[in-house]
Amino acid sequence: MTHATSARLAWALFAACLPLYLLALLFTALYRSLLGDSMLLTAFLVMPGVGALIASRKPDNTIGWLLLVTGIAFGVAAITTEYTALSERRSLPLGPEAGALAGPAFVVCLVSGAVLVPLLFPDGRPQSTRWRWVVYATGVALLLGATGYLIKPGPLDIRYVESDNPFGVEGAAWVLSTGVAILVVSAGAAALSLLLRFRRARGDERQQMKWFVFAALLMVVAAVVGFTLEEVFGGGDTPWLPFYFLLFFALPASIGIAILRHRLYDIDRIINRTLTYGLLTAVLAGVYAGLVVGLQSLLQPLNGGSDLALAVTTLIVAALFLPAQRRVQVVVNRRFNRRTYDTARAIDAFNAHLREPLDMDTLRYELLAVVSETMQPSAASLWLRETSEAT
Repeated sequence: MTHATSARLAWALFAACLPLYLLALLFTALYRSLLGDSMLLTAFLVMPGVGALIASRKPDNTIGWLLLVTGIAFGVAAITTEYTALSERRSLPLGPEAGALAGPAFVVCLVSGAVLVPLLFPDGRPQSTRWRWVVYATGVALLLGATGYLIKPGPLDIRYVESDNPFGVEGAAWVLSTGVAILVVSAGAAALSLLLRFRRARGDERQQMKWFVFAALLMVVAAVVGFTLEEVFGGGDTPWLPFYFLLFFALPASIGIAILRHRLYDIDRIINRTLTYGLLTAVLAGVYAGLVVGLQSLLQPLNGGSDLALAVTTLIVAALFLPAQRRVQVVVNRRFNRRTYDTARAIDAFNAHLREPLDMDTLRYELLAVVSETMQPSAASLWLRETSEAT
């Protein structure tokens, strides 16, 4: 397949996702609010979009095609799920039959996006021949899981749906259980492979792995915060809607940057800023909450429950922002970005020496030492041009 043919195929597959997602939103809007689902589908559409971009530019890399498969499978799962739920309210034909396809489509989405992508990232191949067994096991899990969902007896596992699976076979539940068990083992092996590859990676590959791991950790944090808010504020989607974008946008975006190597080395700055402002937000939020409670209890007899405590606390936290930001930045650099921290210390020490009387030999030695420590060149030398005063 030529490069041009691969590019056309990739963008054709992405175009096929659009009607699936739009029809899923249309079916949803006909029987319930689509606020949460619209944000979910919009964010998830980034995955096949990034896949098409990678596949059109680097067709030999399997990751792009896997992202496209993930996006199409998710679209099929969404449209069949919403159509089945709508059919129970509008008496549409073939509702349960469509719902039976949602499970297999979800298995395809899970296998391609959550197992094979981490296993094959970033070059589209296992890190060695010893890891090929994971690919074979994942294929078996896909076959058993998709078949198991299709013939699983009993009610369909779809929200707002009470119909039974029309293709269910009594006593066939073991097929799905076996597929899920193998899939769990494959997913664990893929995660282990990713960690081992991250530890061994150097140079550009190290930066690529940083993008992926950072986005994966960001997804975990977003999921924990989102579900915590859901539990605190109730079962609705509203409290954690903003986290949809972090969950389904960050990972494919980071994969695209890593594989296409666009601003690849910006990840170090992003990690640094994320850690700095994440810790700063947590610290200031704790200080704010503590001060509000403390000041309200102290000022209650004086102001009768006015908002004076909130105003005073806001001013205090605003005054603490810049000093706290500088202190947190130093802590983050010292712990997570040691090279930047050591470089800053070496430059500060050199600047301090420049304020003292130094002869030329000492200055040359100090300058070469700070260059070697901060920039770590393979060799360093200094030439000084001799000047003669006019007589």
